[in-house]
Amino acid sequence: MTVPIVHIFQTSLPAVRAREVFKDTYDFDFIELHTGPHEKDLEDKILSNFEKFLSELGQDFSILGRQVPIKIDRQTRFIDMVL
Repeated sequence: MTVPIVHIFQTSLPAVRAREVFKDTYDFDFIELHTGPHEKDLEDKILSNFEKFLSELGQDFSILGRQVPIKIDRQTRFIDMVL
């Protein structure tokens, strides 16, 4: 006997409101920005911390580049970080 997926969602999963799933504020207190909150400065600090974190995991990870350009439908987009 198969159970309809709707029944599983209604009985097995907890009821969750959208506000509980998505955060609308983020805590970046671990990042010290000496200038105003510019996107590039914030990105650099976050990625710098992420690079330190990856290096602590060992040599199994490699950061190949940041802001790597890629063309899609004749438009250039940038990938934040290539691992």
